[in-house]
Formats: sequence, C-alpha cells, structure tokens
Amino acid sequence: MRIREKAHRDPQRRPPRAHCSLCGGELYQGDVYWSINGSTLCRGCLGEYAAQAFAAHRRVCGEEEPL
Repeated sequence: MRIREKAHRDPQRRPPRAHCSLCGGELYQGDVYWSINGSTLCRGCLGEYAAQAFAAHRRVCGEEEPL
C-alpha cells in the first residue's frame, strides 16, 4: 500500500519540500533557494556559504603582502 501525504489547503500545515543544508531551515513550495555543488541554500544562508566558499581569497585592506 502506498502512503500519500494529505494535501493541506492551509499553507502553514503543508510539509516542507526541502531543508537548507547550512541552517536546516524548512523550504516550502514557492520559496526561493539556491542549489550549489549539491547543497541546498536558503536566501539567508547564501551569503555565509559564499564567505566560506571564497575564504581562500579573503584579504584585509592594508595587510596585503607586497608584490
């Protein structure tokens, strides 16, 4: 027997469609998210992900090594 989730008319009772890979937040139908290298990211975590992904390129102004 196959189990089907009940369709709720009330959007607050609908189950999430996905979860953010960083914060674990719930993503519902119609929510905007980013799928990058197998990670699902909500709008709030996109900046944190970018900071982590580009950490090797981080510099502090005035503390650069001379060329």
